[in-house]
Amino acid sequence: FNLNRREADIAIRATAKPPEYLVGRKLADIPWSMYASSHYLSGKEKSGQQMPDEFNALSDHRLIGATGIMSTLPAFQWLDKHHGEQIVARCNDLLSMSYMAEAGHGIAFLPDDQSRKELTRLCEFSPGERSHLWLLTHHDSRQVERIKLLVSFLGNAFKQDEQLNAHS
Repeated sequence: FNLNRREADIAIRATAKPPEYLVGRKLADIPWSMYASSHYLSGKEKSGQQMPDEFNALSDHRLIGATGIMSTLPAFQWLDKHHGEQIVARCNDLLSMSYMAEAGHGIAFLPDDQSRKELTRLCEFSPGERSHLWLLTHHDSRQVERIKLLVSFLGNAFKQDEQLNAHS
């Protein structure tokens, strides 16, 4: 649904910067981290390799990169610039990247809201920018009473979410 075409009244988006034609408030910061599966980790440990506990210790690891619009995100631009030769697979979807990591194909750079029990968080990806979760509406709709009520309700609900606010 597109707010600009008035197909929706409210949007919840993960973005570094919302479009100028939308107004709203930032609900949370979402850091990015490096994730790998237990299968990948056990294979590396058997060969005597260290798991990266910081972003610059990636030289001996297979990495999962991005393609399409995802490749414009800061984490993937950094990855291509510094470790492009180690990228063994590329996706244009974060969920697909997480499943590739789960299958043992390599280390994935993911926002922490994509974390799952099947993946081990290795460390926060400090060179990357955090994602921000925004509650947005069109500038012209912000004073409509039903939209104001829903925005207020959703804002309070997100504020009470402990997992979201752990990183803010």
